Amino acid sequence: MAPFFKNKFIYVPILATIILWLIAFGLVYVELLSFQNDIILHLNLQRHIDTMGSSGDIIMMMIGFLLIAIVNVCLGALLYNKERILSYFVIYATVWVMVLGLLLVYALTILN
Repeated sequence: MAPFFKNKFIYVPILATIILWLIAFGLVYVELLSFQNDIILHLNLQRHIDTMGSSGDIIMMMIGFLLIAIVNVCLGALLYNKERILSYFVIYATVWVMVLGLLLVYALTILN
């Protein structure tokens, strides 16, 4: 397990994932959790509201992103000794999932 976290091709993406999640959670905490009423979660093409939700739904979404990251890091650690390239792919995919999560949180803050 020690060589896994000492590899810079693993350490840097995991650090980037943590930083992106913290930025997204901070944005949710500052911008969206202060709403007492429903939060707009989805608009259709005609700019009509499709889905409304509470701040708890946003928190559950953030916990879901964190769980995806944890599962991907564990999977990358399990694959590291046998398939190193696949391990790199899984770890870098985690970064892209967090980038998409940050874009989603940013879109929700603009929408509300």
